[in-house]
Amino acid sequence: MIIKSFLKGINIAIFSSFVIASKVADKNNNFEKCKEILKDQGFKDDSSIKNCIINNKDEIVVLTLSGNTLSQNNIDSISTFTSLEELDILSTEGKNLDIESLQKLKKLSTLRINIDSIQDESIKVIKNLKKVEIKGNVTKNIIDQFALMTTIEEFNILHNSDDQLCLRNLEVLTKLSTLNVECTNSKGSGFEDTSFAGIKNLKKLTMKGFTYNQKDFTNISKLTTLEELTVSNYKYVESLNHSCLEELIHLNTLIFENSNSEVYGIPIAIFNLPELKRLIVRNVGLNVIFDEIKNAKKLEYLDIGNNKLTSFPPNLHTLKKLRYLDLSKNLIKDDIPKSLNKLSNLEYVDFSENKGIKGMTLTNPSLETCLYDNSSSLCKAKKNEMFR
Repeated sequence: MIIKSFLKGINIAIFSSFVIASKVADKNNNFEKCKEILKDQGFKDDSSIKNCIINNKDEIVVLTLSGNTLSQNNIDSISTFTSLEELDILSTEGKNLDIESLQKLKKLSTLRINIDSIQDESIKVIKNLKKVEIKGNVTKNIIDQFALMTTIEEFNILHNSDDQLCLRNLEVLTKLSTLNVECTNSKGSGFEDTSFAGIKNLKKLTMKGFTYNQKDFTNISKLTTLEELTVSNYKYVESLNHSCLEELIHLNTLIFENSNSEVYGIPIAIFNLPELKRLIVRNVGLNVIFDEIKNAKKLEYLDIGNNKLTSFPPNLHTLKKLRYLDLSKNLIKDDIPKSLNKLSNLEYVDFSENKGIKGMTLTNPSLETCLYDNSSSLCKAKKNEMFR
C-alpha cells in the first residue's frame, strides 16, 4: 500500500510537471506566432512587443507594446486586428498620432495609451471601451474627449503636469464605478474646484500624489455611492473640516497613506462612518489614536502599522467585530491590554517591530496568527504563538 501510494505520488508529480511544461511551451509558441503576425504588419523590432496573446483562430486579442517610437503606420496596422480586446501602448512614444482608425476595433474594451503622443480630437470616435488608462498632460480637453465614451467603467489617470486636473465632465459617465488618479509630477498638483462634483455611481476612488484642500473633501463627500476611498500623499491639516466625509454612508474601506512620516493625525470624523469595516492608515507619522475609534462599531480590519504610536490605542476592546489588527513598525513600549482577549472574532494580530511590547500574549480562541518580536518582554500564555 505504501509503495503504491509512493508511486502514485511520483506519477502525479511527473504529470503535473509535464502539464506545466506544456503550458509554457504553448505560451512561447503563441508569442512567436504573434510576433510573426506583427512582423507581417510592419512591426520589425521584436523588443517592442512585451505581451501578445492569440486565440484559437490565431487572431491577436491582447497586445502590449513598449519602448519604441510608435508611428502612424503602426496605429493603422493595429486597427486591422479586428479581434483585439486589449491594447496597451502606454509606454510607447509618438508624435501627433491620429488614432481614429482604432474605431474599427469593435471588440476593444481595454485601452492604455500615452495621450501626449496623440491628437486630442481623434479620441472621441472610439466606442465600447470599458477600462481606460492614460498618462501624460491630462488637460480638460482630453477629459472631455473621454467623457464621450459612455461605456467606461474604470478610468485610470496618470497626470504628469503640475497644472490642476479638471474631472468635472466625467459626470456624464454613468457607468463609471472605479476612478484612480495619480500625479506623477514631482512638484505635485491639485484639482479644479468642482472636479468631483456631479460624478454619479462611483464605487471606488483612489487619489495619489496630489495636494488636497477643503473643497476637495467637500466634493468627495458628495460621492454618496462611494464604497472605497484611498488618499495617498495625505497630509493632515487640523484646520480642514473633515466632518463632511460622514456623508459617505456607504463607505466601507478607507485608506490613508503617505511616502513620509511628517503627519501627526487623522480626522476624528472618519470614526463616525456608519459602514466602515476596513481602515488602513500607514506611514503618516500617527502618534495617537483617539477614543472616538470606539464609534467604528462595524470595523473588522484595522492596519495602523509603520507609524509613531508609543502605546496601545484605547478602546480597541470595544471593536467587537475586529478580525485583523496590525500595529507593527511603531514605537510601542507598552503592555498588551488584557481587554483584547475579549475580542471573540480576532483572527490576526501583528505587534512585531516595536520598541518593547510587554505583558502576556493574547489567548483569544479565534486567533490564528500572532506576530511578536523575540526581543519583546512577553509571558507566553500559549504555545502556538509566532515570534519574529
